[in-house]
Amino acid sequence: MMHLRPNEAERVILSVCLDRPDALVSLPGGVTAEVFGSLIHGRVYTLLREAYNADRPLDATLLPLEYSRAYGSGDVGEVIDLHGYAPASVVDLTSYVDAVLRAALARELRHAAEALAGKAPVSSDPVALASRASAHLADLAATYDSSDAGPRNAKERRRASIDRMQAQANGEQTEASPIPTGIDALDSALGGGLRRGELIIVAGRPGMGKTALAHRLLTTAAECCHKAGGFWLEMTEEEMSHRELAAEAGMPVSLLRQPQHMKQSDWDAIIEAEGGLEVLDTVHDFRSALTIEHIERQTAAWAAQPSREGGLALVVIDYLQIMGGIGAENRSNLIGQVTGRLKSMAKRHHVAVVLLSQLNRAVESRKSTGYRPQMSDLRASGSIEQDANVILFPFRPYYYEARDEGLGPLAFEDDALVIIGKQRQGPPGDVPVGFRGPTVEYCDRDAASHLAMVI
Repeated sequence: MMHLRPNEAERVILSVCLDRPDALVSLPGGVTAEVFGSLIHGRVYTLLREAYNADRPLDATLLPLEYSRAYGSGDVGEVIDLHGYAPASVVDLTSYVDAVLRAALARELRHAAEALAGKAPVSSDPVALASRASAHLADLAATYDSSDAGPRNAKERRRASIDRMQAQANGEQTEASPIPTGIDALDSALGGGLRRGELIIVAGRPGMGKTALAHRLLTTAAECCHKAGGFWLEMTEEEMSHRELAAEAGMPVSLLRQPQHMKQSDWDAIIEAEGGLEVLDTVHDFRSALTIEHIERQTAAWAAQPSREGGLALVVIDYLQIMGGIGAENRSNLIGQVTGRLKSMAKRHHVAVVLLSQLNRAVESRKSTGYRPQMSDLRASGSIEQDANVILFPFRPYYYEARDEGLGPLAFEDDALVIIGKQRQGPPGDVPVGFRGPTVEYCDRDAASHLAMVI
């Protein structure tokens, strides 16, 4: 099976579908007549699919007749040989489909490379050409992804959903199991946590803790044995290391920035914290001004890498407005393209994509309402609202109270909110949470109060 030739794989798939037409339903959406390297095989697949869709029988006796009527009798001998070609032991076609799609992708890549080689020497804008080529390659990868379920019979789809629900009810982890956020109240409001395949927007003004909340989501996913990745376009590696260690050790971030003031007990806590963090399956990219093409490519690479359990589950992008390629001109349209592609990426790789976004300055003018954010504050809000499955606004009222009273940052801003501005599978509303000022992290409200007493 490891060295199965594409032509043989095509014959096995067609043989199984001829003997068991219901097998057509389980094939990924990327399987079309065009992916078969053999023209004859592509034609046979078309006949089998048409007969199945029309609820018309097409067995080993009728197939050669149908083929002759549609394409002539010259190749009927090869069509006849398909009957019984697949061993009776073949039940799962996954490996065969994967071999066929990989071969089809290789053919398309060769064609793309030849076309690119012809255009590159005469292109007036090689950067634009590279961007289009990158997008084309990402589309090819999605088209020939054998993990894509594609069109499915409605009854089969519902039964699979019920099976997953029963497994979750029995405490088992499935591909539909929610990813915990690390904040019990938020999990409850979101129906258990974040969902794979969804685009989650975390939006707020500076100082509200967007990155802190996103980091909490990423770390919790990893603590639950998922692989998680982050694109940190603004934060440095040093800043991220300080936040990770401070949160794990329960120490103020400010102390890590002044290690000359640390005691031996502090160093012991840091070493212990590193031991706890090193087992987490997380990957990070700290390059600035990353484009959507780079994020798509890197996410695909992360998803393809082996992991301990369940593969890549969550990706954080911090943040939308400073991504490369989003300039002042046509900004709204460009942001719409980015959010649309990130939504597709979430579905394609079956990951939760957490995208951070700034809010516009209108928030700062609403003192009468306590500077509370709302959906219209989203920059280019139309496309973001449309593409998002969930929109979260981290909100720290104490931040504004301290600023307006000239107090400066408060030491322990315990009480905060995560405002759910939108969720497609549930109601909007306010979720009371805690914010740990010293360690710069969101948590359950009781946990924040406890930390404030012990630090």
